Amino acid sequence: MKQKHCCVMSYDYLDLDVWLNIRCFYRAAGYRVTTNHCKERADLLVILRGHPCEDAQRHQGPVHVYDYVKELKIDWREALPSASEITLISIEPPASTAGVNWVCGYLPVYPSLWKRCLTAKSARPVHISNFKPMGEDHYQKELLELIRSRVVRVFGGRWERVGVRSGSLSHWQANRMLAASSQCYGLMYPYQRGRTLSGRMWQAPINGCFVISEAGTNILNCPGIIEMEHFDGRLPSAVISPDSCLSLARQARAFWSEATTALADDLRLVMDPAQARSGMTLQRLPLITAHFAFLQGQVTSMLSSLWLTPYRKLRRSLGRSARYLGLRPADPPARNR
Repeated sequence: MKQKHCCVMSYDYLDLDVWLNIRCFYRAAGYRVTTNHCKERADLLVILRGHPCEDAQRHQGPVHVYDYVKELKIDWREALPSASEITLISIEPPASTAGVNWVCGYLPVYPSLWKRCLTAKSARPVHISNFKPMGEDHYQKELLELIRSRVVRVFGGRWERVGVRSGSLSHWQANRMLAASSQCYGLMYPYQRGRTLSGRMWQAPINGCFVISEAGTNILNCPGIIEMEHFDGRLPSAVISPDSCLSLARQARAFWSEATTALADDLRLVMDPAQARSGMTLQRLPLITAHFAFLQGQVTSMLSSLWLTPYRKLRRSLGRSARYLGLRPADPPARNR
């Protein structure tokens, strides 16, 4: 019997952590799972991010849409005119359910993919995210103050825009960092708050790390989320004790396992638990592969910088010497405008 084919499409960015969970989920449902190349007719189309292109518009079978970013407002029946059935998975109900089945849920999460052995926990909070251009948002301003005063360690890109030095992490490194921390700060775009969850809300608690988040963001009552009206650095020490971190890891792993099972039931998927458990070590392989690619990119960038800086200085020096010796005409004076 031919194995069913599930094609996963993400049109603006493919989140590696989301992709790995999704792949485990649909493999456990008996599908052969591929991503971002829908050249053959798929039995099921899964859409994660962005507006569907022409390939999806021609799809005539069922479609599962995970609306977890909340960045775009899309009329899915209009965007997918040929689909036999469209199921929208979202915590927030759609404005209109015409031609769309709505399932209240988030994303599948497999704790066994992400859990790490709990060792000594650092009491210093971390924030793992790229800098978000959010103007006068008071949560970001308060978090930035905590980072500048060294209360919070930050990792991610684009922080140089606000005068903060930080380094990026691979998904594998970020997962290990959360496992080594007792608490982390979350920060969502204002339009996402109260409408969806962020990845740290499941990945951190699975590893016994509490998430300090904005007020009104724990809309699924996930374990380990501490809502705050203000990011002022104050938190009861009892909350982040070693025992509480260990207890949180157990609660979060049970919570997300049960939520993933409930999601499969709501989507009428017949799951094979043995298939979900088998080869979990191999399922982590893309994390390691992506980590080494990340390290290779960092080394290449560093070597390029080390080579280019002296080269540019040498070139400028040779240019000045050539002008001095009359071998090269001087640059024309700049005209006032």
